[in-house]
Amino acid sequence: MIKKVRISIIYIVCFVVVFVGYRIFLKRIRVKGLKNYPRNRPVIIAANHTNAFLDAIIFHFVFFENIYSLARGDVFKSALNRFFLNKFNVLPIFRLQEGAEHLHKNEASFNKSIQVLEHNKPLLIFPEGNCVQEKRLRKLKKGMARIAFLAEEKNNFQLELCILPVGINYLNFTKFRGELFLNIGKPIDVKNYREAYLTDKQKSYTSISNDVQNNLKELLVIVEEKENETLFEQINEILKHKYHSGDYRNISEKFNEWVKNINLDEVKENSSTYFSLLKKLKIKDWVVRKHHSNSMGYLLLNFILLSLFSPLFIAGTLLNFMPYKVPFYITKKIVKFSDFFLSVNLGIGVFFYIIYHQLIMLVVNNFFDEYFWYFFIAMPALGYFALIYLEQFKKFIGVLRFFILKRQNPKLFHQTIHLRNRLLQYWETGD
Repeated sequence: MIKKVRISIIYIVCFVVVFVGYRIFLKRIRVKGLKNYPRNRPVIIAANHTNAFLDAIIFHFVFFENIYSLARGDVFKSALNRFFLNKFNVLPIFRLQEGAEHLHKNEASFNKSIQVLEHNKPLLIFPEGNCVQEKRLRKLKKGMARIAFLAEEKNNFQLELCILPVGINYLNFTKFRGELFLNIGKPIDVKNYREAYLTDKQKSYTSISNDVQNNLKELLVIVEEKENETLFEQINEILKHKYHSGDYRNISEKFNEWVKNINLDEVKENSSTYFSLLKKLKIKDWVVRKHHSNSMGYLLLNFILLSLFSPLFIAGTLLNFMPYKVPFYITKKIVKFSDFFLSVNLGIGVFFYIIYHQLIMLVVNNFFDEYFWYFFIAMPALGYFALIYLEQFKKFIGVLRFFILKRQNPKLFHQTIHLRNRLLQYWETGD
């Protein structure tokens, strides 16, 4: 029985700590359609699934709600996992690959899901049924539809339940300090399918699942052919400065038509040559794009600023190097599948930092008691500053490299610019 929700202190602490970690791990988060989220009625959030636990965590922070969700049953095997998953209101769903003997347990999770919706609480479901890092939408399972109709049927179709399609779009699935675009669609009223459900339950499951699937496709970055994903990422890297929230999807829409009307092998070869050259030169595309404005004055100003703030960077790095690097290496050792990498790295990083921070505070308390609160605040603040400083420093070095290249190897400098312009020409004219 789902009782009146009481948010535990463990949930609050985890929420705050993980929220900070989540905002550090993702450099930029853009949300489109937040007004579509219904706060005055029960809702099933139906989203695509590409990044394991991180996908579920996102919604707690975007909607600032204590959201219930369904997760595959095998993640509940360890006692520690069960403890934290229960605190975050995660319910297990068992699939055939977890063992047929567990399937009967799904009935209990379905019943709890219905109770959640009856108490006007949001329920998150990933209807694809599994997590795969690809820019396509897999066929939706019917479990979501079944829960929705069972909840409405139990309440004589008076529950006012809706399904909210949400597209989760990562620019890069595993990159630390990556970008996320969240597109929230219009709610789909379950009661509109009442007659279909009463006539033929199986057809109604298919009907509402197809409608959710079609809505999700309108919210997602989709590259129709897997072999074109690399080219898409490269073209998007060149174009992304022109687009705002939600438009990342529009690039993919145009891309899918564009690849049908170009000499694809030629474009791929040019794009591969350009990005291989960038890698060799150790610069990013934006450095080439902004080469006109990256003058000696720009370099001098940034050199002065970086020099002035370098003591803070050194302090932040010394205080935070271990919790920055150690979780990454641990994650690299234990994670076998890329779809779990960012989620596990976030989890290990957050809790490693808490332990590390407390150990440092014990030392400070013993030897520098009067400075305790200064250290308590300064340590994470300097760590975040060091992270931002390092990003700016890398940008400075990239601009400096291209500036030097212009003087030492003008031919290669102009070849790099020409390759980029050629790719833009392909995009704009198809020739």
